[in-house]
Amino acid sequence: MLAKNINPNMLAWARQEIGVSLEQASKKIGLKNTKSISAAERLHAFESGEKFPTRKQLFKIAKVFRRPLVTFYLETPPAKDNRNKDFRLTNYYMTQQDRGILEALVRNIRARQDMVAQIIIEEDTPESLDFIKSVNISESQDIAVEKIHKVLNLKENRPKFINDPRKLFKELRDRIEKLGIFVLLAENYGPLRSSVSEKIFRGLTISDPIAPFIVINRHDIEPAWSFTLIHELVHLFLGSTGISGELNPGIRNPTERFCDAVAGKILIPDSDLKNIEIGKSLPEIRQVINDISINYSVSKNMVAYRLQQSHYISANQYGTLAAEFTRKWREQKEQEKIRRKKKETEGGPSYYIIQNHRLGPSLVELVARNLRDGTLSHSKAATILGTKIGSVEPLLAKVPSVSGTYQNSKV
Repeated sequence: MLAKNINPNMLAWARQEIGVSLEQASKKIGLKNTKSISAAERLHAFESGEKFPTRKQLFKIAKVFRRPLVTFYLETPPAKDNRNKDFRLTNYYMTQQDRGILEALVRNIRARQDMVAQIIIEEDTPESLDFIKSVNISESQDIAVEKIHKVLNLKENRPKFINDPRKLFKELRDRIEKLGIFVLLAENYGPLRSSVSEKIFRGLTISDPIAPFIVINRHDIEPAWSFTLIHELVHLFLGSTGISGELNPGIRNPTERFCDAVAGKILIPDSDLKNIEIGKSLPEIRQVINDISINYSVSKNMVAYRLQQSHYISANQYGTLAAEFTRKWREQKEQEKIRRKKKETEGGPSYYIIQNHRLGPSLVELVARNLRDGTLSHSKAATILGTKIGSVEPLLAKVPSVSGTYQNSKV
């Protein structure tokens, strides 16, 4: 059955929005070449209105382009969601495909957050999280630091994992999730399952009094995760929703500058910098940065930023060192890709263990609880978890139920 009532212009618009070619899109959709016409030419015929896709093909197009089916029946493109403020400041040129990946990711996270908020409302009469929008940017940074210290119980019980960024991130994530915040690690995204580069975004927040979300780009360097996590937490304390980018002392956006400064003070307190001894030459500064980076399990870029923020090094010195650290990290990242591929061939953590880590315990447990109670379908559970329906049960298999074991049910 052909979908003759669609607007062909919307097919072209949806593909162009994600920045993929006719060849790339037709391959992903599963169109085949024939003797008389190529797959790309067939898709072009759909977009021009010369031919119409079948209903089955239209469903696949909607899935690949990450758009609701109704989109292709609209007369004009839907209005953009202006709730997401872009706090980024970067010299990276974003291609149309980059923008498409980011917009698709944000739409997906927003849809999942809306579903989670509705679940929490239906579970019980939820209380608003009073720390959301409890900080004002007109206040001093130290006041914000004090408020966050108190909520996270950091002042007297601050975790310090020497040279173990992953443990630090886990500890901070656990504390933040106990507040009622969902913390996710972003995966590969977009129609081509592209990696979401840290150049595109480092973190994003959805400020909500019932179900706030923080999303961290897992493709960023691991020692940077904790800084991004706390940075996004500051956004929630300010009540601001948006996308954050790279660390930059010269950033002009006052909200982003405030979040950078507060996060820096939380991870490396002012009191810990008072007795620091630092030379004037770059080799001496590098050594101090390296030592602090190891002791606090944060990135060298973040330490350099903190030292510049506290006037231990100049803006020029910071610029030189930040460029150097970023370059070295990119080299290490390429080496890590090779090691990861080798590890995959040799065996490693299962897909479900990795997914649980990326989704975070709060989200997984919420879905498991409501699936057991029968208040959530497997289809909706799959949407919230960002996985296929058939993967829901295996993913939740190790989540303990009230009786201690998860009771599998048929999908």
